[in-house]
Amino acid sequence: MGFVSMATRFQERGYIEHLYVAPHYQRQGIAIELLNQLECWAVAQNYRQLTTDASALSKAAFLRQGFHIKHKTYQQKRGQILQGFYMVKSLKGHHI
Repeated sequence: MGFVSMATRFQERGYIEHLYVAPHYQRQGIAIELLNQLECWAVAQNYRQLTTDASALSKAAFLRQGFHIKHKTYQQKRGQILQGFYMVKSLKGHHI
């Protein structure tokens, strides 16, 4: 149905690299549940925050989960410029 992956090499900060839900399963709350499970794991590991470079498509899911946009990002892929959003969420009462 879907998956989420996070880089753990950053001190006290988890960087969400991928959030994917298969098209047939989208809009059923699966992305939100994946993010909830990831956040619970990150809190148990004493992470202070989660970050990601969200696409325009995934931005709304991250906003619903309490992430805030820090700034816009741009990537060039196959000759096209794609806009994204660097987003951050504090965990366990820590403030950014």
